[in-house]
Amino acid sequence: MFVRGVVRGVVRRWWSAVLVLVLVVGVAAPAGAGSGSGDGGAAWGRVAGGDVSLGAGHVLPYSLWSDGATLWVADPVAGAVLAYGLAAGERRAGRDLDGAEVGFWMPMGVGGDGSVLWVSDLASERVFAFDLVSGALLAGRTVVPGFSPRDVWSDGDTLWVVDPSGGGLAAFDAATGDALEGRS
Repeated sequence: MFVRGVVRGVVRRWWSAVLVLVLVVGVAAPAGAGSGSGDGGAAWGRVAGGDVSLGAGHVLPYSLWSDGATLWVADPVAGAVLAYGLAAGERRAGRDLDGAEVGFWMPMGVGGDGSVLWVSDLASERVFAFDLVSGALLAGRTVVPGFSPRDVWSDGDTLWVVDPSGGGLAAFDAATGDALEGRS
């Protein structure tokens, strides 16, 4: 049993390292690759009309969620979730979630339910809960799903987490973090 646990831990760490390598190599595409017309050489998508220019803070934007006013973008390579105003696309640095400050360093998914902003972290194998208004980490609300979580979504009662190794979705009580076995 001990050996099995050690092997499983090594495989998970190896998988995280491979994913970082794949993500970083993917960033090294030729300049302008994937850019829309009229973007003036921006590295990520179009910068026109209602588009949001992500700027220098991102290496590999991976997932996003908005509460209708602020747009949060998770970047697993930069190790942060950066915030932008949804209406004008301006940076809202005061609303960022910095991995160094809260204990994650490879955020993969970000989602909210109106009062809680959930962030899944591949490296720590945790899903962190933040107060949507203040951005403060909600003590006692961190979920440890038992696998490397990817994307997240919650309706306020249930937290759904993508489990790629198990080939499905895992359900957790959004208030307690307890697994909801009949729902996954």
